[in-house]
Amino acid sequence: MDEKTASQRIEIGHNEAMALAMENMGVAVGLLRLDGTPLFLNRPFLALHGPAAQWSAALGFDDLIRLDILSTWNTDPVEHFRTLVERLRQNGGVCRFQLDINDHIIAVEDRLIEDRMILSVQQDITEQIAAARKLAYLATHDNLTGLANRASAEIQLDQLISAKASAKTQEGAGQDGGAAERSGPALTRTGEGRFALLIGDLDLFKEINDTHGHAAGDAVLRELAGRFRAVLGDNGFAARLGGDEFLFVCNDDEAPGLSAERLAQRLIACTERPVLFEGKRLFVGLSLGYSLFPDHGTQTAQLTRAADIALYRAKSLGRGMLVPFARTQAA
Repeated sequence: MDEKTASQRIEIGHNEAMALAMENMGVAVGLLRLDGTPLFLNRPFLALHGPAAQWSAALGFDDLIRLDILSTWNTDPVEHFRTLVERLRQNGGVCRFQLDINDHIIAVEDRLIEDRMILSVQQDITEQIAAARKLAYLATHDNLTGLANRASAEIQLDQLISAKASAKTQEGAGQDGGAAERSGPALTRTGEGRFALLIGDLDLFKEINDTHGHAAGDAVLRELAGRFRAVLGDNGFAARLGGDEFLFVCNDDEAPGLSAERLAQRLIACTERPVLFEGKRLFVGLSLGYSLFPDHGTQTAQLTRAADIALYRAKSLGRGMLVPFARTQAA
């Protein structure tokens, strides 16, 4: 075998190996003209973007648009490639981003080749994104009821307090300095920058668990969580702190105490209807205590402790009670 024949065999073997590698990669690879016209698309690329019969390197980009092959993109394909070339040139020839295509999330790394082609490496990350979102949801929500959990409630309360404090500080800065000094810190004044924090505990819940089992107790918690959401609407906030204890926020700058009492009446009323479980009618109630920001504290821990103290007082007075925090209760 002469050197020329051997060289040809090596060259053919190399090309075949490259073709096999490209077609069997675990990611989608496409070589495109700058306008999006395909030059080469491997099998994973065709599988990712649609039936292989629709895609062909013989088709120009205008053909892809005319045949609606790119109609599943959640963006304008023409505009996408026009801006992509600009971004590639500005970013040293590399761009990484995500595309939403036909309810799938595609991670894309595009590279500018010789300023006349785009090498696009793509991977479907829909499942990874969904898993990450699920983990984030589980980290911030109670698994049984779907309400926010304690950790999430504390974070959101910290954010609300910060926002209220910021608003009041800006308001105070815009007023006469002498008046501000006479009235004290902005957060201690009445008016804007206030809210009520309510903590509730179910009445008779222990009896349900003891008599009918934890499955019945779980059914009660799930049902009441749904009722609480219905009472609060889209703008309300509720969290399950653990066991049969719940937290609610009444974000009313003008009259948080009055709004808290009105909300509490509706929350208590919604628990009075029995919960049906395996043909049984289970009855519970709700007792609540509440504290006011900034009257009873300017930190989450202070407000929750004050509301807890008021709740303890409500439980001692009987079922279905609402009690506001008073300084004398902490003595």
